[in-house]
Amino acid sequence: MGKYIKILFGVLFLLVLFFSFKSEYFDFHEEKKKIKQEQKILDKGVKDFSLEKTRNIDDTKIYYTPYGSLLEKIVKDIKSAQKRVFVEVYILTEKRIVEALKNAKIRGVDVRVILEKNLYKANNLNNKAFNYLKKNNVNIIWSNPENYSLNHTKLMIIDSKAYISTGNFTHSSFFFNRDFFIYTKDKKVLNDLEEIFLIDFQYKKNLVYSHDLVLSPNYSREKFEKLFSSAEKSLKLYFQYIKDKDLEDLLIKKSLDGVDVEIVVSQKSFNEDREEIDDLRSYGIKIYPIKKYKMHSKAILVDEKYLFIGSINFSTYSIDKNREIGILLKNEDIIKTFVNVFNQDFEK
Repeated sequence: MGKYIKILFGVLFLLVLFFSFKSEYFDFHEEKKKIKQEQKILDKGVKDFSLEKTRNIDDTKIYYTPYGSLLEKIVKDIKSAQKRVFVEVYILTEKRIVEALKNAKIRGVDVRVILEKNLYKANNLNNKAFNYLKKNNVNIIWSNPENYSLNHTKLMIIDSKAYISTGNFTHSSFFFNRDFFIYTKDKKVLNDLEEIFLIDFQYKKNLVYSHDLVLSPNYSREKFEKLFSSAEKSLKLYFQYIKDKDLEDLLIKKSLDGVDVEIVVSQKSFNEDREEIDDLRSYGIKIYPIKKYKMHSKAILVDEKYLFIGSINFSTYSIDKNREIGILLKNEDIIKTFVNVFNQDFEK
């Protein structure tokens, strides 16, 4: 009799365990199925990517710095926010933006911020803004280091508009650096950016595919390769430095094929990376440092028709390991402005 009671209790114990973990087991496998499906969609999007599908995104403008009035505009936009302000950025030190975020939270706006904790050679730089906003009940988190080596994004979503930039939200970005900011109200872009931000905010790995956007580490390499390969007449590039062998080789090939390749780099890189720069120049690639401002831009213009602006540097690390966001567009007015600025900066 005792033997059967033990068996009965054993069966009951197993049943309790089964029902206790059934929900977790089901959720785990459902999540795996979801991730697999998202990866499939992403892979197909990357495979089918074509520059010819690039949209002429309306309700979109380009700004470039130094331009102190842009800071005033961003602060004004935050002050007028009614529903949400989402910020995902590598560095946040500009006091007026920090204060505007705090006040937006006090007004009842949904304010969320993702910051990078482990900045390169400046570990504590974001601590002041993080602690201040946290103290004032802003929903702020550090980026998940398990997902990305660094979160180098420069993104702000304010109600039904967004800024995607090459510059951080710092005083230098607005008053000393050459940076570009894309301002858009495009609904498709806004929806994609919101989805990406909210997944990052949940510490999850991001598998969102967007034709309009360029994301590291997801598919920026594939899109950069397609941008370079598609050039027939010209490539105009802004990058602080050039440190990815595969993309360098692709630029060399395009130059040898007769494409006019022009690159603006930082003065620091021009001085310190002379061997690499002289090697690229030997293949006909024109490279010059910006002379008036601190060069912090990341941009690619193909045949004066397709434009990339974003946070992604020309480096293997930035392309393959970091969280980075950029936008790809076709807009005559924006490209005309960009070319005018580029030609001013590209001084021989």
